[in-house]
Amino acid sequence: MHLQQPKTSFERGAKNTLAFLVSLVGHIGLLIGLACWVFVAGRPSHGVTSLAFSGESADNILEMAPASDTNLDRNDDSDLETEVQKSEFEFKVDEAILPSELMEGSTVSASLISMGAKSISEGLETRGNGRGASFFGSYAQGGRFVYVIDSSKSMKGDRWTVAKKNLIDSLKSLGSDQEFFVICFDEQTSLLFNCRPDEMEFKRVNDVIIERVGRWLRSRTLGPATMPAEALAYALTLQPDAIFLLSDGELQDNTLQLMRMSNIASGSKKQTPIHAIHLISEQGKETLRQLAEDNGGTFRHVSR
Repeated sequence: MHLQQPKTSFERGAKNTLAFLVSLVGHIGLLIGLACWVFVAGRPSHGVTSLAFSGESADNILEMAPASDTNLDRNDDSDLETEVQKSEFEFKVDEAILPSELMEGSTVSASLISMGAKSISEGLETRGNGRGASFFGSYAQGGRFVYVIDSSKSMKGDRWTVAKKNLIDSLKSLGSDQEFFVICFDEQTSLLFNCRPDEMEFKRVNDVIIERVGRWLRSRTLGPATMPAEALAYALTLQPDAIFLLSDGELQDNTLQLMRMSNIASGSKKQTPIHAIHLISEQGKETLRQLAEDNGGTFRHVSR
């Protein structure tokens, strides 16, 4: 029979130290778990964000990056559908329209949205049996069209958003045998895709071209002044069947006089109709009306 020897002070100290370490590790683990729970509980939910991106294609997400003229051939969606979706109004748009923008942070007015939705159908109702194009409800017959668009700072917000939407809608309504060109104007003139004057040529409508037009429009920086004389002069050199001119203000150059001298019928040369569309304000309304009258076109005023 062996008697249990009394434990030494060393053995008792080692046991106490081991118990202390086990307790310390347990408390540290508890504190870490509690800290993680507090951190996660305090974070905002990302459920809505996840749902929003789940409906986006990879191309749409890439389109959120700034576009440049060097990648105009990249195949992705364009921005106008998202622009209208961000407004507080319901607006039915075509499936393959432009990418994500509304950078101006404006809300498109109800009447402008209504005009955008009806413009194509109104124009088509008036065209008869011939082929043609419709822009903001104005209709022109023919197969070749030049769109001259005001890109001055007064167009910022609602007006620029709806102008782009209507232009894309008009292009999408063209037939495969029809052609177009686009020119923007403010203090300076910008030709489609920033080409040089000697590179100007009509484009045929297809999905790639429409996407490129959308990105080019989105890349525009709105400038000072409303000076369409040079843009219209370039448009006439293409000898289109008709010109659509869109502006929202008083013209600040000699457009009326220039067109009276250069766009006249003489001999075998026919006058090119200029169909003028005036947006919202009263400034410049009568000037555009006179321009359309002088050049054998129609005039349309779009109010709020």
